[in-house]
Amino acid sequence: MVLLLAGSLAGQMPRGVAVVKFASARVLRTRQKNPELVLTFLIAPGYHVQAHHPNSAYLIPTRIRLQAPAGIRLGRVTWPRPEALHLSFSRKPLLVYSGRLRLQAAFQGKPAGQTLRGVLQYQACTAQLCRPPASAAFQTQLR
Repeated sequence: MVLLLAGSLAGQMPRGVAVVKFASARVLRTRQKNPELVLTFLIAPGYHVQAHHPNSAYLIPTRIRLQAPAGIRLGRVTWPRPEALHLSFSRKPLLVYSGRLRLQAAFQGKPAGQTLRGVLQYQACTAQLCRPPASAAFQTQLR
């Protein structure tokens, strides 16, 4: 019994440890359309965050706020297709993101050397419990 309890406690992340972390930002250039900003966040193993548009009103959506640097005009953020997660407490599956979350936004302007700032707001959950809502502030130099 002690080993079982120790194993379950080891799987829980201590309070104050970030479950979602900013990983990278890069500029994706194509000939067909405006360049796009690609932002990547990593969600800790065993956790998920709700989709940008969750399928139940009581769920807290994941949101992003971006502060564009001078001379840059950001377009709408494109979110990936969420995963359907089936849990015992819900009749319908939850729409979530887990693992790697990759967001894209078209932009106009010259990003070289500019600093982009932003905040990702989310609520991280496991299959059994949800942590309080949190945010991951970030800044990155665009190249």
